[in-house]
Amino acid sequence: MAWKFAKLKGLTRLCFVTHVSFILASSVGQALSFLALFLRPEPSLRLLGSDKSRKEQRVLMKMEEALLLGMFLVQSLALVSACAVQRRWLRQYEEVEAERDASARKRSRRMARVQEEAIANAEAVARELEEKTRRSKEGRWAKNDFEGRGREA
Repeated sequence: MAWKFAKLKGLTRLCFVTHVSFILASSVGQALSFLALFLRPEPSLRLLGSDKSRKEQRVLMKMEEALLLGMFLVQSLALVSACAVQRRWLRQYEEVEAERDASARKRSRRMARVQEEAIANAEAVARELEEKTRRSKEGRWAKNDFEGRGREA
C-alpha cells in the first residue's frame, strides 16, 4: 500500500511541475508581450500594419496591453493557487501516511500482545497437560507397585 502513496506522490509532483512550467512559460510570454507593447509602441504599431487611424491603433494597443497585463495577473494567481493546492495535498498525503503508519504500529503491537497471550496460554495448557499426564502416570505406577507388593506378600 505504501508504494501506491509513493507512486501517487510522485505522479502529483510530476503533474505539479508540469503545470507550473506551463504557467511560468505563459506568464513569461505575456510579460514580454506587455513590455514590448508598453516600452516600444512604434515598432509594435508598424508590425501590426493596420489600415485604421493612428488614434484607433493606439487605443487598440492600450487595450491589448491591459489584456496582457490582466492575463499575466490571472496566471500569477493561478500559479499561487497551484502552489497552495499542491502544498495542501502534500500535507494531506503526509497526514494519511502518518495515520496509516500509526494504525499499522497499533495493529502490530496488538498482534504481538495477542501472540504473547496465545503463547502464554499454550504454555499454560501444555504445563497442565504435562502435570495431568505425570499425575496419571504416577497414579498408575503407584497402583501397580501397590498391587505388585500385595501379591508378593
